[in-house]
Amino acid sequence: MPDDRRLPPYGAPFTAHRDTLVTRITEVEGRKLSSPVELRQLMVTPSMVLVETRFAAGDCWYNAPGVTHHLEAIEPTTCVEIKNPPIKTW
Repeated sequence: MPDDRRLPPYGAPFTAHRDTLVTRITEVEGRKLSSPVELRQLMVTPSMVLVETRFAAGDCWYNAPGVTHHLEAIEPTTCVEIKNPPIKTW
């Protein structure tokens, strides 16, 4: 990965929500989004980044194959996952 895309680790094991960095995303890899997404960096360590994202109703997100990820809904949400190849992961 190019160094200009790497995020520097936070220097502390705790970050207050009010002190986290918020980015308003209007496009991903050159593709315009139908509506902006708010992304908040909650924690960055040498091995991972923890983010909170806010989507508009009907928006969706795609994780490339092989990308480790986790999803947690904090309000009533419909989550649809499509797995390829079709494998049982639960």
